[in-house]
Amino acid sequence: MTQAEFRDGTPMQMAYAPLRTLQDIEELERVPLDERIFSWNLNDWIAHGCMLEPEKIAIRYIADGDPDSEAISIRYRELRSRAIQAANLFHELGVSSDDVVMYVLPTVPQLYVVMMGAVGAGIACGVNWMLKPNLLADLVRATNPKAVV
Repeated sequence: MTQAEFRDGTPMQMAYAPLRTLQDIEELERVPLDERIFSWNLNDWIAHGCMLEPEKIAIRYIADGDPDSEAISIRYRELRSRAIQAANLFHELGVSSDDVVMYVLPTVPQLYVVMMGAVGAGIACGVNWMLKPNLLADLVRATNPKAVV
């Protein structure tokens, strides 16, 4: 299992004792937040999470809903790789960190790839795919996305 580290390479504690009393909270708060986390960047946390157990199944999907059908399985390593590809595609389309990537997808494996890629490239904006067209149009106008998936 991969150990999280601060930018200087110092190992980071990933688990803390339960907070049961005021004293527990005060003890936790003695250490500044910046010293307890390794990054403020969501992409760093996603990458770290995917690399904890890269061969573990991240998504198991049955396209037709029949439990006897063969499932599509995507491992964390592959999910991260596909998300990086999606982020690179968004960058190629001109998306920068200040741009919105809107995605309007049902719950299929591609949703997670696009969502993680959008977070990696810009500002992710997930929208319920079952909204009426006029409401979707309102959201597009309000967010002014650089890319819509």
